[in-house]
Amino acid sequence: GPEWIDAMATLQDKVPANTGQEALDLAYTTLEGGKEEFDQLFTDFDSTPVAAASLGQVHKATLRSNGDVVAVKVQRPFLRKIYDQDLKFLTTIAQWMDKMPSASKNVGGVASSWTKIFEDAEVILYREIDYRDEASNGVRFCEDFGLTRGGKPVPPKAK
Repeated sequence: GPEWIDAMATLQDKVPANTGQEALDLAYTTLEGGKEEFDQLFTDFDSTPVAAASLGQVHKATLRSNGDVVAVKVQRPFLRKIYDQDLKFLTTIAQWMDKMPSASKNVGGVASSWTKIFEDAEVILYREIDYRDEASNGVRFCEDFGLTRGGKPVPPKAK
């Protein structure tokens, strides 16, 4: 019921959105053909985001090919560069921690390495900003639950 919606809403980021033009300009840069390719794919792009979060924001758009309304997720600018810098810094700290005599190599009976922990975190964090991975999961979800990409049930096959 509604109580879980309220509970989940408290977990949302309160991040200001980019302007619609900034989001549109970012969307253009993700396609090799830029604005021209974007205009070939979409007939409409709502400049007001449906949602905004720390990694990006979501806008409604209409596909030129079939008129379906879709979500276009636009990542914040320079996110990968920020990740590169932050993770390089954190890896340096982790390597330093691993060299410290007080940094136990055994925590609760389990061998540990700060460097290895941050290497694992790095893989996960980069996957988080790879929207192709997210799109692939969306397609798999639809296939697993018998939905079309528009979220409608797949019509039964005629026998």
